[in-house]
Formats: sequence, C-alpha cells, structure tokens
Amino acid sequence: MDFVIKLAGDFKVDGVLWYQLMYRDSYDIQSSYFEKILKERAGLPMLKIQSDYDVSEKGPFKTRIETFLEIIGKR
Repeated sequence: MDFVIKLAGDFKVDGVLWYQLMYRDSYDIQSSYFEKILKERAGLPMLKIQSDYDVSEKGPFKTRIETFLEIIGKR
C-alpha cells in the first residue's frame, strides 16, 4: 500500500479507478481496504467498477466515470 500511495504522489494522481470482475469476493474485500487507506493516507477518492464483461455495461460505466471525473475536477 505504501508503494501505491508513493506512486500516486509521484504521478500527481487525483483519483483511483478500481476495476474488478463481478462475483469475486476477495477482490471486493481488497477494494474496501484500498479505498479506506487511499482516503485516509492520501486523500484520494476511488471509484470501484465491477464487470462481467457484458457489452450492455458500456453506457452506465461511461456515465459513472464521467461523473467521477467531474467530482475530481471540482476538488
């Protein structure tokens, strides 16, 4: 986690996009941990997106990512 926070600082990251496969509980647990640590230690927001590679997800993903970018832009 220290390495991820260092990279975020080195590259001046404004937010993190976490992409994971649906129905993977271990990934879901990790994402909660990462989100908490990123917020507490680096002040970074994180957007988690879960997918099962369905083409119909393209539109909703685009909307969620655009909204996340708008939120980051207002910081």
